[in-house]
Amino acid sequence: PLYILAILYNATMGPYDRGATCTGRRGFELSSGLLRLYHSFGMDTSRKANLEYLEDSPEAVIAYAAGNALVILFVPSMKRKYVFGIDRTGVGSFAVHPTRKSFTVGEKGRDPKLCVYEYPSLDLIKILRNGAVRSFACMSYSSGGGKLATVSGSPDFMLSIWDWNKEQMLLQSKAFGQEVYSVKFSPVNDGRLTTAGTGHIRFWKMASTFTGLKLQGDIGKFGKVELTDIHSFVELPNNQILSSTESGSLLLWEGHFIKCRIMRNSVRPCHDGEVTFLALSDDTNSVVSAGADGWVRYWDTKSIVNAEIDTDVSIDYVLEPKFEFGITNPEVGCSIRWMLYGAANESHYFIRDSFGKLWKLLVPGADVNQLPAACLSAFHAGSIESLAVSSIDHFAATAGCDGTVRCWDYIARQQLYLLAHNHAVTALCWAPGFLDSQCRTLMVGFENGVVRVLYRAGTQWLCIQCFKPHDTSVTKVATSPDGKYLATGCAHGVIFLLQTQKLDLGTSQLPYEPIGFVNVGGPVSSLCWQKDSLKLLITANGRLMNIDCSGQLDVKGSGTYELCCPVNERHISWRREDTATSDIDDSQNSHSATPILEAAVSCAAYFDNNTILTAVTNRSGLIHVIDRGTHNLVESLPVGINAAKPNAAVLLVYYEIHLSVVVTASDDGTVSVRQADPKLHSERFCVVSQPHDADARVNGALVSYDGHFLLSVGSDGLFVIQQLNLKELKLQACNKETRKANDCFEPHEFVLSEGEPPSAQDGFHVARAEISSDIHDRAKESAHLQADDLPDSAYSFEASRAKQERDQVLAAAEKKREAVRKEIAHIRDNFENIFPKIQKDTEPHLYNMQDSDLVIDLEFNHTWKQQEDELLEAVRQSCQYNSQYSKLLLGKLRGRYVTELQRMGPSLMEGQTIAALRSRQKVGSFRLAQVNRDMRLLLLQLHSNLRYEEQPEAEPITTNGLVPRDEARTAEPENTSVVCGRNAKRPSALESRKLLRLNRQAKLVAMAARRPSADTDDPRDVEAIKRAKAQLGDYKMKSEPSYEIAQTKQINTANKRRQMLLLQENIDSIKLRYNKRFLGLRAVKRLMTHSLRNGVDHVRKVSRALGVEANSLVADGFEPALSLDEWPDVARDLSKTELDSFLSGHITEMSSRPCSKSNGNPLGNVIAARSVTSAVNLPVFRLLDNEAIRSTDSCLQKEEDLILCNQLRHQRSFIIHKIDKHVLAFENALNELRKEYIPLQADLKAADVKLTIMLQELLLLKTHEARDVAMKENLNLACQKQHDASTASSDSFLLLAAKENDRGVCQTHEKAILSEFLNAVPKQHQFHKPLLKVFSKKLKRSKKNISGNISEDETNEDEEDSELEGEDDNSDSEEDETCPTGCNISLYEQVIELRERRLDQEDIFADIKCAINEAQKAYDRHVQQEKQIQRDVCSYVEDIHSFQTKKQQTLNKLYSPIALHMNQLYVFSPRSVDNDKIIVTHYPRAEMNVPTELAIAPLAEMGDAVLFSRACLEKLHTRIFVLKSINNKEKTHFSELHRIKRRLERVKVTLEVQTTKLRSKCTDLQMLKFGQLINLDILERDSRNKDQQATNEKIHKMDMVNTGELNKLKRLQSVLRDKLRSVTRQNTIYLTRVATSSARQFQLEKDLDFSKSSSNDGMKNNISGPLSCSEAEERNRLVALVKIQAKEIDALKVEINLLRRKGGHVYAYSASHNVTGVP
Repeated sequence: PLYILAILYNATMGPYDRGATCTGRRGFELSSGLLRLYHSFGMDTSRKANLEYLEDSPEAVIAYAAGNALVILFVPSMKRKYVFGIDRTGVGSFAVHPTRKSFTVGEKGRDPKLCVYEYPSLDLIKILRNGAVRSFACMSYSSGGGKLATVSGSPDFMLSIWDWNKEQMLLQSKAFGQEVYSVKFSPVNDGRLTTAGTGHIRFWKMASTFTGLKLQGDIGKFGKVELTDIHSFVELPNNQILSSTESGSLLLWEGHFIKCRIMRNSVRPCHDGEVTFLALSDDTNSVVSAGADGWVRYWDTKSIVNAEIDTDVSIDYVLEPKFEFGITNPEVGCSIRWMLYGAANESHYFIRDSFGKLWKLLVPGADVNQLPAACLSAFHAGSIESLAVSSIDHFAATAGCDGTVRCWDYIARQQLYLLAHNHAVTALCWAPGFLDSQCRTLMVGFENGVVRVLYRAGTQWLCIQCFKPHDTSVTKVATSPDGKYLATGCAHGVIFLLQTQKLDLGTSQLPYEPIGFVNVGGPVSSLCWQKDSLKLLITANGRLMNIDCSGQLDVKGSGTYELCCPVNERHISWRREDTATSDIDDSQNSHSATPILEAAVSCAAYFDNNTILTAVTNRSGLIHVIDRGTHNLVESLPVGINAAKPNAAVLLVYYEIHLSVVVTASDDGTVSVRQADPKLHSERFCVVSQPHDADARVNGALVSYDGHFLLSVGSDGLFVIQQLNLKELKLQACNKETRKANDCFEPHEFVLSEGEPPSAQDGFHVARAEISSDIHDRAKESAHLQADDLPDSAYSFEASRAKQERDQVLAAAEKKREAVRKEIAHIRDNFENIFPKIQKDTEPHLYNMQDSDLVIDLEFNHTWKQQEDELLEAVRQSCQYNSQYSKLLLGKLRGRYVTELQRMGPSLMEGQTIAALRSRQKVGSFRLAQVNRDMRLLLLQLHSNLRYEEQPEAEPITTNGLVPRDEARTAEPENTSVVCGRNAKRPSALESRKLLRLNRQAKLVAMAARRPSADTDDPRDVEAIKRAKAQLGDYKMKSEPSYEIAQTKQINTANKRRQMLLLQENIDSIKLRYNKRFLGLRAVKRLMTHSLRNGVDHVRKVSRALGVEANSLVADGFEPALSLDEWPDVARDLSKTELDSFLSGHITEMSSRPCSKSNGNPLGNVIAARSVTSAVNLPVFRLLDNEAIRSTDSCLQKEEDLILCNQLRHQRSFIIHKIDKHVLAFENALNELRKEYIPLQADLKAADVKLTIMLQELLLLKTHEARDVAMKENLNLACQKQHDASTASSDSFLLLAAKENDRGVCQTHEKAILSEFLNAVPKQHQFHKPLLKVFSKKLKRSKKNISGNISEDETNEDEEDSELEGEDDNSDSEEDETCPTGCNISLYEQVIELRERRLDQEDIFADIKCAINEAQKAYDRHVQQEKQIQRDVCSYVEDIHSFQTKKQQTLNKLYSPIALHMNQLYVFSPRSVDNDKIIVTHYPRAEMNVPTELAIAPLAEMGDAVLFSRACLEKLHTRIFVLKSINNKEKTHFSELHRIKRRLERVKVTLEVQTTKLRSKCTDLQMLKFGQLINLDILERDSRNKDQQATNEKIHKMDMVNTGELNKLKRLQSVLRDKLRSVTRQNTIYLTRVATSSARQFQLEKDLDFSKSSSNDGMKNNISGPLSCSEAEERNRLVALVKIQAKEIDALKVEINLLRRKGGHVYAYSASHNVTGVP
């Protein structure tokens, strides 16, 4: 138990002296007690498992590593304790003991240590050494807590097993060649452990070898699964390992191979993204997983353990979670990085996400999907890039790569607010008091080159201005001390200067205006203004430069912002021996060595008027004071760097002028502070702090405005505030004695608690929060409008100015083009005004200009034509190859695709349109693809299957209906007693009455049979209910858990493919039919267009001949013409000339025209073929020119001209009318086709959507196909086994019945044999007992075969047995088998025969009994097997049913898009009924006013909407009232039936009373007339007719005669019986005498043989031989006699029995029966 382990553990531990184990300070370092940690914000989001419980009570205490300390967080109060390492080089990882009485911290650095601390005292009790080279990556305790496993980080990656109580390493081995994220012991065996990390998982065991105990590890084989990083894993109860993946699935490992991959379905993993956490929950018997998608899911452990797959099909095992819940974060969601699971009673979780937040979440129930979690702390996610502090108060701002700018009151240890952006923030700068007297303005630079000016309001950041000076990331932002300039630097080496103005929220003036930029040739790493704001110091790309801003800053030109001011580069040099020493008593450095030039400067700052502070990349641990004039090294000052990184570079040098403090920061997480007063020469000594991780880069380090706090931010995501004892720092830096007096100070505190803030007695300043005294003008801040943000596509200042110049050039060109357009428009207007006048003139050709009239210079025209031909020829020759190549390629493509499409005819076409002749309406066709060969084969096979299924099957005709009541009333029983023949007599009155009585009785019996019981329902009602159940639908939704799928509606891949094929065939057939009509209409349009064009030309000619305008025909825009858009199939086959001819109607036949195959008249009954022919064959008129109708002086000529004009006018009007008629007919046909096209297009789109959904369903069904097929095969096999078992059971039952019948027959035979024995030897017989003993004796008999013969083997055995037996045995057996003395030999032999028969029957019975037992066992076995198979079949059916339900639920998750109008949406209110009206919310379309009688709910949500058609909804609404009326009607009918029932009951009572009266009257009449009650049945039986009486008399007479004769025979029989009895008695006396004599003779012979036993054998043989022969002869004679007598007795018995019969004959006794010699 853990408490015993804790007692042993507490007995072995002992505290260490931390002061003795820590590393001493260096000579230039001051006491670290000058700095004290005040607070640390943030958590390192790059760490994997960085959260552990120290106390799992409801008031939880958790621990996590942050920077250089292990932070212990008391959750209820949010107070912290910081546990620092011995060397303060950083915390690599940590682990908590299972008893939670201690924890181990693995440090970073050179040869880091493992420190074991007691909890809660936090005493250092154990130190483990030599476990790693640089750091510890992960560690874990064993389940018992006695062992500790650690894995080191780069570069060694060593796995070590420790006995931490003894501070001893047990085993060590190379873990892997890359990063290891996790190590865990097996919970049941400390000899097994598992490690996982980058692209691997490894299974270890401690194996005993001949050289001792060693670690042996097997690397997991991923096989078919893609290689992945594994961050978490858990061991299951059966020792299998379940691990996470980057893709979101879970891997189940068996041994070092993957058993299966767990997915939610075939394409959806367990999580959408990386799985970051796995744990085993014993309470819920589940595996808990969390992922980057923000979901926590519970998986059934038993299902995972028992997972079985078919690796030949797939390695995926589909499993759905037991329940799940997500973390609700309305801002950015929640991407779980790690989760702390396993608190007391598992009541809550602690979750650390990737966005810098720590959540506390209560454990939900299984019915919760989304949970709001309490955010305990929030900070930057990832690296913090910059830091800025206010110059008048304790406010700070931080900027991170997560795009947030946060405002902090670091005295109060709280974040005030934040502002989030889409781009990372890279630079910050707080504006000085010259610009903002309240110091609330902040300049923020972003990675996209944008700079935003923010104002620190009371509750938020206000964006004052937003501008973009750069195209790349802004690296530095700096404001001049006088507030005149703002300088920004970027990654491309551009320094942009802006002019600033004082900020006033009440005005709309922008405080920053661009001046220009300077290119410095590399990324800018630091910016520093001189104190007088005249120069700007820059470090870029390792170079040190400055810009003189004292003069006028002018740009080079109007088209650019580039400045003319020079950039002065400073080349730094120093001597080789000019290095600072750690000894504080050393003298000044000598300057006699050779100088080293061209040093790479990382950062720089102005120190005083004559020197500059710089940091050089190749000289770590030093900053250098450089003389401004000579650029020589003045002094090198040491800074503290981490011993683990000796080559760390100084990234930041900051000099606070007002406090005379220099702050430096390095890329090893260290920050140094020194007092730098040039007058006191105290800058050689500094205090060094390590607030950040050793692998972190310090991006910002500043002191507060009063010098009491040191603030720093780093790439580890931490914002650290330390208190600075500035007064003591100055004393120790300036006074040597004070430094020596403080040598006894403890280097630093190992444990620091926020609950005990430092007091003034410690030498630290006690500050108060500034938030209470921070007063804002809320009205002015709320009235200020946020500045418009810049989009990502915005231009920088320089790009904007260049674009502005281009825009000016384009504007000038556009202005010039506009002037030309106006002049052309003016010329066009003049032409349009002149053209009508020319048209009205009698000779318009006189004013027409020819092409030759436009030629001014003939020679120039000739030269231009010649040059044109030459250029065309050159271009033609240069393009000849490409032209031929394109033609060949086009031919191949046409042969591959187009030719096949054309060959298929109208069934294949692209999308085309047909425009109307006069209106703007158009109608299109449907694109139809070619049906490939595989599709055709599938369709043929499908149709053959359908035809086979549609074949009628012969079914037996059964009638399940009831007999109609009318037929039941008229049904008459058959009269079998009367046979109507041809010669049949007419029945008498008695027989007629008898028939009537029989009919009445039959009717009464039939009525009684039809009479229902009291509980029986009306058959008509039962039939109506059955019909209603069959016709009414099941309105249960498919998504309901209780939904059951009928067997005929079960879906599999075959059925789904069949549905898809039929749907695709229907779509193609619909498109084909429509396209045929479309092509026919297009062909008609082409014919009509050609004929109409001719007609229009004729009309125009006639109009010109008549001198009238022809524009009236085309006034409405009608101009018959063809368009290439309508003939794309023709356009790709013809050249341009051929296309013009085709459009003009000259080409009439085309080999590739598909419309020739169109069937039917596509225009319906509107345009017939005759109309088209008449439209083509318009009449040709004789046209006259202008002179023909010119007026003359002749009257006759005028009359002729008038007649001719009238004819032309009539013909013109006739042609126009015919054209209008055909155009109208075509328009009507096109409108009809268009009306069909629109709904058909919607239906086809819906069919395509349905086909897509079917495809998705098919893909889902394919994932279940293997299991579906396997389950059906199992069911079919079980059904076949059930059929076989049923057949075998039936056969066994029949065999058993046959054997039972045989047993009954055998028992009958035995009874018959026994009865024969009793008849032969009755119980009163004197030899009954001995003969019964002989009859009942059991003998060993050889079994007979089926034919009754003895087998040869049994015969041989009997012969052998007889040979072994002696003669005495034979004599004994013969003696035993002898007939009893005095018994009849024939009777004895009959008994022996009966015994043989009995024994045979017993043998047969025994065989039958064995056969029955075997048959019964076989039958029982088959019945049991059948029951088991039936259970298996039921189980398979249930499995299939549940699987089908699960499959249907999976299909229900697919989304089905439906096109709806708003007037089809109805939202049902929770209130169901109000005044008999359904309360629904209806969303009508804006342009529609839909009348409805339904009440509209005022408030409704779309989430509760039910998609229902209006007709169905109104139908349901109407159905309610219909059902109510039906209910009322049925109630009325029910009441009416009750009234009828009561009336019939009254009638029944009346009839019963009447019946009683009639019965009493009948009784009285019978008593009065006969004196008794007459039974008609008896009377009918006694009554006979006359013929019957005569016959009876004759029979009586014959009986009397026969009786006399019979009496005579009986007397004769008596006499003969007496005679037989006397003879038999005499014969018996004789036989008795013979038997006595024989017995006496036998006895005498026996005595004689005994007396002569000593005599000679030969004499005995001679004497006994004749005696034996004579005796045998006598015996045989007697036996024959007895047999004869027995037969005679049997014959006499038979005769006696015959004589005893009534009317029998007496046979005369035959003398032949007498035996010779017998009286």
